[in-house]
Amino acid sequence: MAKLFGSDYHEHSNTWYFKDKMEKYRDEEVSYDVVKDESGNYVFSFLIKPVYDENKKIRLKIKYSLKTNKVENYQCSECDKPLCKHYLSILQFAYHSISSQILEKRWVVTYQSKLTVYNEYWQKVKLNSQIHINGLTDPMADKVKFIFKNYDKTDIFMISLKFNNRLPEEMPEQDSLFLETVYPIFSQEELTFIDKLISVKCSVSRKNNTFSVHKKDFSKLIMYLKPILNKIVCDESGSKLKISDEVTKLNLVLEEIDAYNFRLKVSDSDKINNFFPGNSSYIMKEMILYPLDLPLDLPDVKKLFENSFFIKRHELVYLVTVLKRQLNLASCSIDIPESIVLPDYYENPPNILLVFEKEHKNILMKAYLKYAETCLLPLSLLNLKAELIEYKVAHHKFWFYITPNLEFEIREFCHDIIKIPYLEFTNESQYCFKSKNEIEHLKKSLFEFSRTNWEIQIAEEIRNEFIYRITLKPVFKLSAGESIDWFSYELSYEANEINISQDELRNYFKSEEKFLKTQDGKLVFINNREVFEEVEGFIKKSQKDNDKKYKASLYKLPWIYQLSSINPAIQIYGDEYLNTMYENLLNRKMEKSPDINVGLRAVMRSYQKSGFAWIKMLERYRLNGILADDMGLGKTLQAISVIATNPHHMRYLIVCPKTLLFNWANEFDKFAPQISYLIYEGSKEERTALISNAMVQVVLCSYAIVQNDLNELQALKFDYIILDEAQHIKNPNTHRSKSIKKLNSNHKLALTGTPLENNITELWSIFDFLMPGYLPSLIKFKKLTLELANKPENNVIQRYISPFILRRKKQEVLIELPDKQEQTIFCQMSEIQEKYYLEILNSVKKEFDEAHEKPVNYIHLLAALTRLRQICDHPYLIDRNVKTNPELSGKAELLEELLLDTYENGKKFLIFSQYISMLEILREILIKHKIPFEYLDGSVQDRQRVIDHFNTDTNVRAFLISLKTGGYGINLTSADTVIIVDPWWNPMLENQAIDRAYRIGQTQKVNVYRLITKGTVEEKIMLLQQTKKSLFDCLIEGGEQLLRHLSVDELKKLFDYK
Repeated sequence: MAKLFGSDYHEHSNTWYFKDKMEKYRDEEVSYDVVKDESGNYVFSFLIKPVYDENKKIRLKIKYSLKTNKVENYQCSECDKPLCKHYLSILQFAYHSISSQILEKRWVVTYQSKLTVYNEYWQKVKLNSQIHINGLTDPMADKVKFIFKNYDKTDIFMISLKFNNRLPEEMPEQDSLFLETVYPIFSQEELTFIDKLISVKCSVSRKNNTFSVHKKDFSKLIMYLKPILNKIVCDESGSKLKISDEVTKLNLVLEEIDAYNFRLKVSDSDKINNFFPGNSSYIMKEMILYPLDLPLDLPDVKKLFENSFFIKRHELVYLVTVLKRQLNLASCSIDIPESIVLPDYYENPPNILLVFEKEHKNILMKAYLKYAETCLLPLSLLNLKAELIEYKVAHHKFWFYITPNLEFEIREFCHDIIKIPYLEFTNESQYCFKSKNEIEHLKKSLFEFSRTNWEIQIAEEIRNEFIYRITLKPVFKLSAGESIDWFSYELSYEANEINISQDELRNYFKSEEKFLKTQDGKLVFINNREVFEEVEGFIKKSQKDNDKKYKASLYKLPWIYQLSSINPAIQIYGDEYLNTMYENLLNRKMEKSPDINVGLRAVMRSYQKSGFAWIKMLERYRLNGILADDMGLGKTLQAISVIATNPHHMRYLIVCPKTLLFNWANEFDKFAPQISYLIYEGSKEERTALISNAMVQVVLCSYAIVQNDLNELQALKFDYIILDEAQHIKNPNTHRSKSIKKLNSNHKLALTGTPLENNITELWSIFDFLMPGYLPSLIKFKKLTLELANKPENNVIQRYISPFILRRKKQEVLIELPDKQEQTIFCQMSEIQEKYYLEILNSVKKEFDEAHEKPVNYIHLLAALTRLRQICDHPYLIDRNVKTNPELSGKAELLEELLLDTYENGKKFLIFSQYISMLEILREILIKHKIPFEYLDGSVQDRQRVIDHFNTDTNVRAFLISLKTGGYGINLTSADTVIIVDPWWNPMLENQAIDRAYRIGQTQKVNVYRLITKGTVEEKIMLLQQTKKSLFDCLIEGGEQLLRHLSVDELKKLFDYK
């Protein structure tokens, strides 16, 4: 007869740990039942009651698979060890006492797998449970009660014991099971609160789950209440308890008891419900708990709220000076009735007044504490080290407040700035500079210690001998110009009552003199030259009017407003129009945006409507921008929505890659059929005929056509120019970019998902089209990029571009987009691949060995790298005498297996390669295995037909695509798998290819496979892309530039092979 758990028993029974741990159970000690789970496994539930401990009960659940005749897993109520002694003992018991025939019975099938930690009933208990607090609003109550309601007879006290692992050893089984069931409904925050509540409780009723806490201890619980406020109900109000993190403003009142006694109390107008003292005290005000941050000892805080904070008459002066100031810092005010007679006092802190006079050949410095123009006290009073001092001024006694920091300021001034003895100065309230060195040092260093609460007076006869250290504070006053394209501004400087013009500053900094000599003879040292340079940089972008005003293009407005954030010393004051405009630029919309066309409003997503509002806001102010949303987020639709809402007489030129012309046409037909358009292409004669009768709103043409027909397009008056895939003008030196930038219009818009593919020049070039002259010169812009690498926190470039670029990412706006899983698959080269690969490596290494004699030939290296990468695909790519058989290439062989597997799993897949010859090899593989496919490279004429056929025909499962041809502007969401055959230098182009499938409309998880040949240049490039940012400069036409960014050692590593 077969034995139950026989295989598992034999696996363990001969081991030392089995014999050491196993206990022999008798039949009366073990009971069990069996159910069958949803997977056909048998679930045994054993209850063990050892005779040596009649109160002990051990529960063991074992899942047994009939397919493998093995135990899949087990759970023990006592142990969590990998090999539990109770499990081993049950194996022994079952093997000898239970026949496997028990598995032949018709057991009830139950669903055993669980994803939830508690069932629906306990979930409802969790949702409905509340903690009620009673006594929060009764100031006379000395206790606060916590009542746990709707917890279904759960003993909260026992929950706390379990949380702290302090449950009694002897506990009824029913109670233990109930506790195990209910415990998971308590969150970690609830358990922490319960634990703290029980630690500070003064009484408890376990029957009613009610806990009482002394009022003085309530504040200890508040920080634990905050995470579970959704469960806390205030009994007095019947609403959820609210706890604020902000300190509330407290109004205090001074009340006169008699001529010599007073009381400070909380104003009745504050309507304080209750006060809870503690290290962190709280008040209940308007049914909200607020923290208190009073500069008082806890006993005094209690007195304040108990109306027992008494003050003697002689203490009033301290109250209205020192205490009042500190209470104000804690958001508390003191109301003192006019009927209370206060001693004469100066509440304000003093300034330091230094007076310099000539005394023969010496300079005498006198120091005062200045409370008012006619109230000067000697500096020597500081030595009394008191906050309040009574002193006679003009035959009358006053109380004076001295701020604690004055002593430190004076010490710093004496020791670090003018180098004189502190005590001698403060004792005498004056100091005489006698030696020549002392006097020269004083004149140059006096203004090193400039503070707002210091005043310096220098006698007229020696004033010009001193150096004035000033901080430039430029003031711009802006106003909207007569033309909508311009604004005007006036510039002045606030500089310590010293008048300085921009021309004076310009000449001074050019001269490289240490000090600036003003027209009235003063010597001035400028603290903040960088402010002048910021202002000067902006002036260079402006024009000067005859009336000493400047004017600048309107698109420079955000930059001038942001000057104040770059440097707080710069102050900007604009008129209402310009302030509103800047606020709209910050908010990326106008206060009231135009309505979207009714037909489009229903199909546009919320983020697309925001994009529409942003473009319309730019249009309103005659500004231009880049819509840089991720690929697949509907930039075309957003542009069409703008066209659809504008007047019909406006004319648009849309420039895009030739392959996207009909895509734009389809989008117009689909979303805005009322808009007339023509596709401007064909022979020269056909184009001439088209343009001569172009009575349409929109002209669609390619970048190449603009180059050829620039004169004809310049003759037309366009209101709007829209560049799609605007990265096509990323190189400012190409004929294409120069031609595009010669086109004129009132409005311009650039659409691109990759405004910055490789280097900062690309972004500069697009802005040069949109707003020529707005950005600094290309040389200076590149310099800013280098500075940004060293100081990323000083992102000047972002301040330039951020108002005029809008970018949203898929993960931010498309919550419903499915997952994307990317995987890199490594393969090995075949023997013939390795032979070709090593031949090229040897020739390159020879060139490196000769590098010390002549410069490295980067063109040759680039060609060698290209050939190595082609070999990684298939040796056929460099030698047409080699057969195209997949087995001659490790990558092709792996690809054949991957394509078959993907096809058999019912997937539709895109295959991208940058080499046409590799696509030919893959075409042969697909034909060989009879896998229906489509093909697209630069030679395909009817591109849209091919795309539509792949998307609509479920039989067509594969799509072979040239990486550069199919990298943008097409929608292939019918595919759910993307294969990148050979890695491109620039990962942005790969991402573009992947986004053909991973975009709006995709409902399935997208799998991406990248194939890399192990140990070759492919792997080196992949690693370098992650570690060296300069590799992003690598396009085919920029390959030589890439290599020049690498050191000789880095170049050698590229040509290593392991």
